[in-house]
Amino acid sequence: IRPQTTGACTACGVCVARCPMGIIHADDPAVVDAGGLRCNACVKSCPEDAKFFDSELTNKVRAMLEAQPTALKEPALFLER
Repeated sequence: IRPQTTGACTACGVCVARCPMGIIHADDPAVVDAGGLRCNACVKSCPEDAKFFDSELTNKVRAMLEAQPTALKEPALFLER
């Protein structure tokens, strides 16, 4: 699965620099070669939120994480006797 690129991409090159595999084309960041790790480095680093993964598995994981409670909880301390 390769990351998709929306029209919001400004070709700034941040995703190109952050890709550990070097598979995103510098002249056109929408072009991504095979061999990606799905590490999300390009997605997380994009200042325009123009990169994303669109697959059934990715969408299921995203939905699961978004459904989880996000409130911070205090740590609990359990002592044994």
